Amino acid sequence: MTAGETPGDLGPMFHPPRRRRKRLNVGLIVLATVAVLGAGGGWAVLKYGAKVVPASALPGGVPSLEHANACLRNRQFMCAQADYIAYLKKYPDDPHPNAQLAILLTMDGRHKESLKYYAKAKSLGISTYDFHARHAESLEATGDLKGAMAANYAALEIMPNLVDVRGSLATQLVRAGRRQEALNLLETFDRSLADRGHPGYFGHRIDEIKRGMGQAVDTTHLAPDEAAAAPVEGLTRVTLRREPGVLFVPVKLNGLVEAEFVVDSGASHVVLGDDVFRELVRSGSLREADHRGSGFALLADGSRVKAEAYNLRSLKVGGRTLHNVTAMVSPGREGTLLLGQSFLRRFKSWSIDNQKGVLELRE
Repeated sequence: MTAGETPGDLGPMFHPPRRRRKRLNVGLIVLATVAVLGAGGGWAVLKYGAKVVPASALPGGVPSLEHANACLRNRQFMCAQADYIAYLKKYPDDPHPNAQLAILLTMDGRHKESLKYYAKAKSLGISTYDFHARHAESLEATGDLKGAMAANYAALEIMPNLVDVRGSLATQLVRAGRRQEALNLLETFDRSLADRGHPGYFGHRIDEIKRGMGQAVDTTHLAPDEAAAAPVEGLTRVTLRREPGVLFVPVKLNGLVEAEFVVDSGASHVVLGDDVFRELVRSGSLREADHRGSGFALLADGSRVKAEAYNLRSLKVGGRTLHNVTAMVSPGREGTLLLGQSFLRRFKSWSIDNQKGVLELRE
């Protein structure tokens, strides 16, 4: 899929410096759909609570790609979904709408429903890194761990520098009992960075895997308090602050900057505003070496903006600290901070207890 195709892709995948995208495809439409998902998802939560919106709740669709795109621009997420479905009933062999709808459904949590559209798009020749990465998410969510790993490997074959995909694949390999394979996957990547003069990306993840294998780890890269503390396992509970229609979670970035984030599974990455980004830079905890790539994204109003990805060396929520989390910064963007999938997908599962006002993270 290219930038000339209809908007509908939802998966920003950033990579380390020196590897800029030369071919724009569906992955570059992320900000538009993140905004759309935020609007549609908010309505769905109010009406149905923390559940996947049932297919019966979709409005009647118009079999028109132009109309679907207009729905996206107007942030009418379910309208766009319904239009794609209606369009594909008339033109089932159009590959790009099949892929775009599949990705939309993945981001909406409708994983089982998405699989037939992935299968159709794949049979029609769709093979882009973002398509495979999103397919992996739905395969894993529906219990097909083997298929998810194969899809993530396919994404990395096309774009080896996708750090989020590589990290997810390593986690899947550990779950499948293939720890050495996961270790090789991460160590090979970090060695390639070192060869080009960049710091390693997966140091903490590599240490976690080695501990699980009973191997000694190098703690020289850890802060003293981190080196002394054992990894927190099991269940982490974090009290949320509630405002009308929104729940905020306190977060500490790089051990220095504290801010409140909105938990947003519709955002593919942790999203920072310029104000927090500048504070991280001023504190010295975010440097040029942490830059992980550049790209362009299409906003809901149709404008295209530059987006930058940075590596957060640590992101602490409650008693749990994750290391090497990708955050997205769009220059000029202020306002709400989003705790998206680059954080949430690192856990086996997560949920919000609305009665207790608590975020629960399970490993």
